[in-house]
Amino acid sequence: MRFRELLVQPVTLGLVLAVAAGVLLGEWFFAQAQDELLAERQEREVVMQAMALADLVAAVEKTAQAGAPTLAALASEWVARHGEIAAIRVVRSGDALLLVSTDPKDARPQPPPRRLERGEKRLYDLGQELRANVETNAAEGVFRKKQVDVARLDRAALRVSVPYAVGGRVVGFVQVEQRVGAPSTPPAAGRTAVALAAPL
Repeated sequence: MRFRELLVQPVTLGLVLAVAAGVLLGEWFFAQAQDELLAERQEREVVMQAMALADLVAAVEKTAQAGAPTLAALASEWVARHGEIAAIRVVRSGDALLLVSTDPKDARPQPPPRRLERGEKRLYDLGQELRANVETNAAEGVFRKKQVDVARLDRAALRVSVPYAVGGRVVGFVQVEQRVGAPSTPPAAGRTAVALAAPL
């Protein structure tokens, strides 16, 4: 019996389709697992960078009351050193102040340092949430609430917000928007199906 004739037999055809489905599902699950591992590693790296910057911001705030120019220089130097960073913001939550931003869009209606605008209420709310979470965790002695906010803007960009403390009290947060490598394109499952079905 010719191979083509064997394949059109119901039992053989069903077996081939089952194998094809198994291969396709295997490729899909493998691609998903790889993407998740990549996303976790990217988030971890950006969070560590943002935490390091937050420590520097806290140090500047401790040593200079009129620290905005120094903070601006620090942010600019950090962006220059880490070319994948798209924007840095420093927000003093309690005073509703945008101290620093390297994003040109934040220079309107006037450049920082300035008070947060009505349209920037999300920054104020985020600062209050992070502060409350840090205080709750400290009071309860557990890390029940998230102290770092991580948002994926798209496949190739992350936004991480990390609180910083001065004198043992959370007074603001640092927000970093950073470009990251997009997840790899999933395996060409269609080619696998075609290869398996070609003898038909």
